Amino acid sequence: MATTSESDITGAAPPTSGSDVTAAARHPSFQFKSGSCIANPNADPWGGIAATFRDRSQVTIVSRGADDEGRQRYAYSLTQEPIPRTVAAGHDLRSGVGEPVNYRKALSAWVSFASADAETYRADMSGDAMQEWAYQHDDELSELAMDLEDQAGSASGIDGSAAVNGHDDTDGM
Repeated sequence: MATTSESDITGAAPPTSGSDVTAAARHPSFQFKSGSCIANPNADPWGGIAATFRDRSQVTIVSRGADDEGRQRYAYSLTQEPIPRTVAAGHDLRSGVGEPVNYRKALSAWVSFASADAETYRADMSGDAMQEWAYQHDDELSELAMDLEDQAGSASGIDGSAAVNGHDDTDGM
């Protein structure tokens, strides 16, 4: 399957050298996986999204289609390349009823669940592999949550500026 480049999705070229690589190594990133001809990879039902963390751990989320209630289903896999191992995998992420495919929202939901796993581990300082991984990556999960929220806000026009039509209210006048 062809994938779009990071520059196609984020508007910035991937880091190649010097301080750009250092900055990328300190910050988790996400990238849509989609055919290069898709205008909106966030809604591509045959695409997906992947987030890569500093230690090269990666969570990948793909669509599994809609269920009987009209909710989008998503499968995820969290892998750690250096070890190598699959930390967690599942197919239990769901959207709201009638929502279209939205990988950014699915990744945001996964990050919320992972952050809750980190809190569970922190309370007892023990838990399963996913809880331990989340605890070790808690700061990066928070950074990723903020990035996803920022991009969702700017994509929908909720960024504190006037609406697209130049008016600051919802009636368009």
